[in-house]
Amino acid sequence: MPTQLSLSIPNSRPEIRNLRKSFDDFAHENRLAGNIRRDVQLALDELVTNIIDYGYGDGEEHTIEIDLDLNEDRLTIDIVDDAAEYDILDKDDPDITKSIDEKPIGGLGIFLVKHLMTDVKYERADGKNRVTLIKELTEGD
Repeated sequence: MPTQLSLSIPNSRPEIRNLRKSFDDFAHENRLAGNIRRDVQLALDELVTNIIDYGYGDGEEHTIEIDLDLNEDRLTIDIVDDAAEYDILDKDDPDITKSIDEKPIGGLGIFLVKHLMTDVKYERADGKNRVTLIKELTEGD
């Protein structure tokens, strides 16, 4: 049973489908609980879609690295890209008490990621963004 998975995908929307399939296979092989699979899949979809849609302005192909490391009590995911600098932790959470008509567009996806994961970290080094997602496997059992 592989407890690590490393993926390199180009910054292309169709690649998100391949990422989903690779994660689903990894989750199935490692017998991750359904709620863990769902939370991680949503977080991966949100973050990688944002990188692809908003991170690059040059029209060139870039590579997004995704590394998963599973141990007995947590799943750690590193997403590394050379997109424009964007610290997802530096943004205020949206006011979820407002009605849909009062809310500004955007921001709910990152809010969701921060609440689905046990911990989210960001760093910028050597011209690259690194987002680390940690999901405790005992949550919601």
